[in-house]
Amino acid sequence: MKVAIPTNDEKGLNSQVAENYSKCKFFLLAEADGNKITHLEAMPNAVPDEARGVKGAIAFVLAGRGVQAAIVHKIPEKERLALVGNNIRIFLGASGTVRDAIGQYSDGRLTESSDCKKDGSCECC
Repeated sequence: MKVAIPTNDEKGLNSQVAENYSKCKFFLLAEADGNKITHLEAMPNAVPDEARGVKGAIAFVLAGRGVQAAIVHKIPEKERLALVGNNIRIFLGASGTVRDAIGQYSDGRLTESSDCKKDGSCECC
């Protein structure tokens, strides 16, 4: 599973999970097999010039990089819907370091929010 975790630094697994998904400086892209990380890379939170100012544009970039899930502390609804629309699952409540967040995800301690609507109903898919 390839996951994206928002951070504000490039300290690898020791990076802190950013509280603000939309304004993070980087996404750490991690390929994980359970608690084992098989690949880790930092990707700047940037979109192509032609997509600047478009809400949710980073979701297209993440999807293009093969991201299957986002592990976040919290996320604005428009950004959440952009990820869901790109078939990226969302797991809320991550805290601490990237290593901690991956452990929280692997242990099932995060809340999934991958439906089109917060109440679980879906009319868009």
